[in-house]
Amino acid sequence: MSRKVRILLIMGIFGAFMMPIIRGNGIQESAVLKVDDDGGPGVYTIIQAAVDAASPGDTIKIMPGEYAGAWIEKPVKVMGSGPATLITSDAWDYYWQDRTGDAFDITDTAGGTEISNLAIDLSSVPPLPHGFLLGGISIFFADDVTVKDVEFRNNGYTAIYARGDGWGAKNLQIIHNSIIGFCGHTDQSGSYLPPYSAIRLDDCSNGLVAYNKIESLPDDTEPVIGVAILSWTYEAAGNSIIHNKIAVKTGAGKYAVYLWDRTGKNEVPCEDIHDNLINLNDFRGSENYTDGSLCYVAYYPECLANINMISRNLGDNRRYVPPVEPLKLKNSAGGPWVTIIDE
Repeated sequence: MSRKVRILLIMGIFGAFMMPIIRGNGIQESAVLKVDDDGGPGVYTIIQAAVDAASPGDTIKIMPGEYAGAWIEKPVKVMGSGPATLITSDAWDYYWQDRTGDAFDITDTAGGTEISNLAIDLSSVPPLPHGFLLGGISIFFADDVTVKDVEFRNNGYTAIYARGDGWGAKNLQIIHNSIIGFCGHTDQSGSYLPPYSAIRLDDCSNGLVAYNKIESLPDDTEPVIGVAILSWTYEAAGNSIIHNKIAVKTGAGKYAVYLWDRTGKNEVPCEDIHDNLINLNDFRGSENYTDGSLCYVAYYPECLANINMISRNLGDNRRYVPPVEPLKLKNSAGGPWVTIIDE
């Protein structure tokens, strides 16, 4: 065998080891990165390290244990091993160089990310920087994100928050999650920050919120919204809120489902929150925590009742309700929330 042939043969063998795995149909296989807080050969002990090392489309498999969350800037699948995979510390914000208050922050470059099969409980984290709010998963302008089979415990301001801008945060799938228990928290300035909602969609369209269980615990002292759909500047349209079980303590502007069009300072005609389907949900058990009165679906302004589809829900009690408290808005991934004072 000539020297040239031997060199080509060696290069070919070496190249075969360096090539990505290819299926029979020519599609490149994604890699699976393992995270285990017990360590081991070829294993990451921190979720953020695995996220940083992953390529778009890779899967990060997390073993049982307690972990800090992660800041995600690329499309990956983060998959736990059930409730025994517990996120107890918040992620680190690369931009603000501080804690985020969220278990996972998904940025606009991470469309297609999936978080599944784990539990989140951040109730024991230290006080957050002033203006930061305790959350679970925050999605910023990223399309096609899936959150499924996640158990959210002792939730802060909101368990799942998504912010769109007319282009991003479309086609979200929030399915088969359990969001149980709501508690406020105190920031480093000493300010007490009560919970707001279990799921909140700001300027998001064509999302699916289905088969989720959202409940207040008997000893919860704060009212919350189950699912909030808000329009700030852009449309919040075509979302389906279906087959959810929502039994939360309501009152003081908090309801099982709340639609709020803030564009144009709530002027009519309604244009931005439309064609949302609220159907086949079970709202029984959601009642005012002070007087026991019922209002399961609320909307503002009143014209939203005519351009959204609200039907066939168990406990279908609804009414027009103006907002009663200032609201906080998060403008970008990480960073503090801004208090909006309504006129």
